[in-house]
Amino acid sequence: MERAKITIAYDFICPWCWIGHRNLEAGKALDDLPELDVRYLPFKLNPEIPPQGMHRRAYRRLEFGSWTRSEMLGGRDFAVTRRYLNLTRSLKIS
Repeated sequence: MERAKITIAYDFICPWCWIGHRNLEAGKALDDLPELDVRYLPFKLNPEIPPQGMHRRAYRRLEFGSWTRSEMLGGRDFAVTRRYLNLTRSLKIS
């Protein structure tokens, strides 16, 4: 069987990208799929975030509509422990 080539744009800071990576790894374990050659490309998920960062609650409300809704999305199947309240700013770009 031929190898399938996959190129993924991946933001290494983004938890959703990590969840997608875990889904890909789970899919690779299936018996009836071809072998995969996976290539990762860097991707800045949200270039609009100011260099000084922004408060996490404000960002998640802007991005997902509410803090509660953002908590309900993704990560449930992988027992992801989220401690968003411990963080206050995104990384500063230097």
